[in-house]
This record gives sequence, C-alpha cells and structure tokens, in this order.
Amino acid sequence: MRWEHPVQFASQSDVGFRRRNNEDSISVRICKDQESWRDHGHFFLVADGMGGHAVGELASKIASETVPHTFFKNKPGPVAKSLKSAIEVANQAINERGMANREFMRMGTTCSSLCLCSEGAVIGHVGDSRVYRVRENRIDQLTFDHSLQ
Repeated sequence: MRWEHPVQFASQSDVGFRRRNNEDSISVRICKDQESWRDHGHFFLVADGMGGHAVGELASKIASETVPHTFFKNKPGPVAKSLKSAIEVANQAINERGMANREFMRMGTTCSSLCLCSEGAVIGHVGDSRVYRVRENRIDQLTFDHSLQ
C-alpha cells in the first residue's frame, strides 16, 4: 500500500441479544500527511470489553485510548514492535485499574488492531475479536481466537 491510496472504512457496533449495554470501543486514526504515514501508518482498533456491566466498557475504553496514544507516541521504528508495545502498555493499565478497585478485578477486553503502513498490513491481536480481509468476492479471516478455556 502507498500513501496516495485512499482508505475506505466503516464501523458499527451492536449490543447484541444477550447484553443490555455495549462494551465495545473503536479507534481510527487516518494519516493526514506523508510523514505520519511513513512513521506509523493508518491505525484501526476494536476492543470488546468483558467482565460485566460498566467494567467491560471501562476496559475496552482504556484499550481504545491507550493503544493508539502509546503507538503514536512511540518513536518511528518497526510497526509490529511499536504495536505490540502499545498493547502491552494498555494491558498493564487495565490490570492496574482492576487491582485498584475490587469491583473492577474481573475486567478485561479483546483488542484487535490493524496498521496499514509502508511495511504492509500489521495486525496486533488479543482475544476473540477478529480481523478479516475483504477483497473482491472473498473474505479471509486473518486472526485466530485466543481463549482461556
């Protein structure tokens, strides 16, 4: 992919049939100039919280704010390394918040992120939210679910 290629994207979240509140969060950052494209690329993230009620919402919100903030704050370098580091920082922030309040101890979130950059498509992924590639008449699943069971 090159800087000049337009990016089309859409997002939608639905609470589903089982829950009362939506524990999903998203983050999208499209590069505004060639320098930011070269340094980090376009960024997409979806996080699906777990742990019940507001706890899952909080975990996914922390992930959707912390991962892109940390990723773009990192100095330019290998995108996969920067993305992994950003996800680890978000995980630490979620764990610290959980340890600080007994009601939040079970909170967690999935995190699936994608950077479209000069290195190609780089995926960072934890949990069972999935990343797919849609190309012409084909849909390919690019990630595999992580599970504690």
